Amino acid sequence: MKREKSAYLGMRFDYLYSIYIIFSVACIVKHVRIAWNAVRGRESPEVDVLEDGERI
Repeated sequence: MKREKSAYLGMRFDYLYSIYIIFSVACIVKHVRIAWNAVRGRESPEVDVLEDGERI
């Protein structure tokens, strides 16, 4: 059985959609880390890029 290729890129679909698995794992790890920090009572490690004078 031959694997189908995308019409535009000419790549196999299993390679094309493998980026979804990497993206999903990265999102899961990020949100587990945020939840873990929330349970432990720590602040989120996110950085605020605006200074106080730049806020509307």
